[in-house]
Amino acid sequence: MGSNATAANLILRKHLKDHGSVDAKTMDLWYNAVTSDKPTTYKGTKFEGQILYKITIGSGVINEAQDPNGKADGYVRFGKKESEGLFTKRWLYTSSVKEKTLSPMWMETCYIRINPTKHSELLLELWDKDLIKDDFIGSCLVNFAKCSEFFGIDEYFTVKDSKGKETGKVFLSIKVHKKFDY
Repeated sequence: MGSNATAANLILRKHLKDHGSVDAKTMDLWYNAVTSDKPTTYKGTKFEGQILYKITIGSGVINEAQDPNGKADGYVRFGKKESEGLFTKRWLYTSSVKEKTLSPMWMETCYIRINPTKHSELLLELWDKDLIKDDFIGSCLVNFAKCSEFFGIDEYFTVKDSKGKETGKVFLSIKVHKKFDY
């Protein structure tokens, strides 16, 4: 029994419990769900071969204050690497801003779909939010090669400024959420 049939059976049981009986329309819906349990295929679609990653942004460390108050208002964003040295202009995810701290705790989860044959790395950037112009703190590349269905990535990624100086780090937990390979 597949997932559609299992879900349909649970719904039918709940309906019986709540209402005491089942009308013909509900029975027809249940029967159609149980008998049409064909697996979804992604072959030939734009999703074929792609992987949906679940990325949790944990804590961070900003090495130097960016604001006059001795703190920073940090946020993280992710972009795809298109080719050597080139990144997309569209950001895939931007975290919330954690104000007045050098130790931000985001604890945010996002889902990013990537075609591993085209993109094996994401650009992670750490920024300080300001009223007029945000300050770049640092960046690094996040490589997904170590991430599989069975083993995720749980580590701090060190960010560096444009001169190569370590300016902070961000903890990421990366898991394969779904593979579109069937």
